[in-house]
Amino acid sequence: MSYFFAVDPSAISSSQIKTVKRVIILAGLVAVIVGIAILVWPNATLAVVAWLFGVYFVMSGIARIVKAFMVRGARGSYRVFLAVLGVLLVVGGAFVLANPIFGVTVVATLIGFTWILEGIGVLIDLPRGNGTWVTVLFGLISITAGAVVLFAPVAATLIWLQITAVLLILAGLMQVIHAASLRRNSPEPHAHVVS
Repeated sequence: MSYFFAVDPSAISSSQIKTVKRVIILAGLVAVIVGIAILVWPNATLAVVAWLFGVYFVMSGIARIVKAFMVRGARGSYRVFLAVLGVLLVVGGAFVLANPIFGVTVVATLIGFTWILEGIGVLIDLPRGNGTWVTVLFGLISITAGAVVLFAPVAATLIWLQITAVLLILAGLMQVIHAASLRRNSPEPHAHVVS
């Protein structure tokens, strides 16, 4: 049984097995290529990711502005809120498109703040009894990781990106190996040709 795509080799024909193998191998090779590209060009990859976020923000902002003018029966304050939010998203998205590394810095900084706040929250709300040391450890790690990301957002993001790249390469290689091991469990009946 294939665990990647939940294919039971005994339930499909040999030609279908070949097709499934090709698809799994192709997906694995794409993962390996993307992982290698991320390792070779980490700054360019960060810029592409930031650019995609910028496009998303612009499109999301435009959608909110359109909704603010098109929504019927809504209060005026709600329409103003949607319009202002839309304008902010468009401006923010445009700024990220013009300066992608700034977008990465903002997102990483928000993640850093979130981790610090989560760590503080965990330490404030310590459970009593068993497992307290695990909770304290989690809180301290969360605060430390948040501080690292906060003080070096781009470097921290590059490190996470490189870890992701290595995991992509390993997952892709595992998919290729897995696909190569797919075989039919029972022989397929052959048609007899009468001469």
